[in-house]
Amino acid sequence: RPPRSTLFPYTTLFRSAVANWNLDMLGFSSDGRFFILVESMTEENFSIARAKMTIVQVANNVCISSGCISASGSKENLKTEEQVLTEVYNKTWELRKRLKLTPKQLGGYRVEGPFFRKKQCDSTYYSYQNHQIFVDIQQMIMTGIYHPYKKAAMQLEIRIEGHKIIVLDSLENYREFIDKYRLGYILVSPNQTGIAILVYAHHKGIDGEDIRTIVKTT
Repeated sequence: RPPRSTLFPYTTLFRSAVANWNLDMLGFSSDGRFFILVESMTEENFSIARAKMTIVQVANNVCISSGCISASGSKENLKTEEQVLTEVYNKTWELRKRLKLTPKQLGGYRVEGPFFRKKQCDSTYYSYQNHQIFVDIQQMIMTGIYHPYKKAAMQLEIRIEGHKIIVLDSLENYREFIDKYRLGYILVSPNQTGIAILVYAHHKGIDGEDIRTIVKTT
């Protein structure tokens, strides 16, 4: 793995004061067909390190086989974040080389925003090269199977000037242990044919708040 200082230039912009997941890598493949996100964290209570990688095929908005994986330590075998990150990188090295997702090949542009309309966080717009991208998020929240924790579903509607409305995800697709969703950043592929939207999934458990990043592409 390269030192963090040489990773994709805007990675530090995605760190959050309230999120315990640290961003390690993100970006598009050089041909814009794939998007990668890698995060890591260490649980405060038990010092258990975890890492997860998400590789998405942009056009279909689906995880690549063997590209969405995770690694972690345990109470009996404590590991550092560096160690669990190395595990996910090593497991996917050949795949990432084939998909052009090595650090030197990553690219893309961060869109300005989000700029929230009104005081609500479910309707926002972004700005890119004098064009506006409008995104609305609908949410359904109910008690999950592990009472009293909640589960939530979301649906994104994306409107780009001069293009038809794009709908991502579904209000029937519930995820356990999520209290709410919040819209994050948008990135545009190097060839400007695809976008990736980062959505933050919030969950408050007995150990505090956890914020996971969900990637949606089109």
